[in-house]
Amino acid sequence: LKLDGLPLALATAGAYLNQVAVSLSDYLRLYKQSWVQLQESSPELDSYENRTLYFTWQISFDHVKQQNGLAAKLLCFGACFDSQDIWLELLQHCNSNDPD
Repeated sequence: LKLDGLPLALATAGAYLNQVAVSLSDYLRLYKQSWVQLQESSPELDSYENRTLYFTWQISFDHVKQQNGLAAKLLCFGACFDSQDIWLELLQHCNSNDPD
């Protein structure tokens, strides 16, 4: 598996393999498919230097999206906040009968 020795890519791939019942060979297949999809959807990223990290993240994100579409949307929403703190109250379920 060529992850260019990037610690975050290795950690992302390891976390995925730890959480999802998939073999290493299946993960490698997903990794290669991710590259093909990137070339088809964004040919200008053909030389994207950090594509290893992109692929490992995309594989994990696709799994989250498949398991829970709302969680995937929440991840996309959270990405808009960059490294800023997110208010817990923003994410808590609001009871419409509660005046607070």
